[in-house]
Amino acid sequence: MQSIIFGAILIGFGLIGVTGGFWNWKWLTEPTHNYSFIRALGPTGTRIFYIVLGIFLLGVGIAFLNGALSFGGGK
Repeated sequence: MQSIIFGAILIGFGLIGVTGGFWNWKWLTEPTHNYSFIRALGPTGTRIFYIVLGIFLLGVGIAFLNGALSFGGGK
């Protein structure tokens, strides 16, 4: 049950990252929140970072939902 909830949360955050980076949501890519990312990567690099991070979180979330990843030791 924990894996399902955690997987769903990761998928939600992944979707926020991908759509926020793709559509350039100001509350996600605003310089006041993450100025160090924008200074280091530039605005386009920051958007790409959020998209890649979102895709990673989506993949991990799907892996939790499919049972490929789980909490704890063996089954």
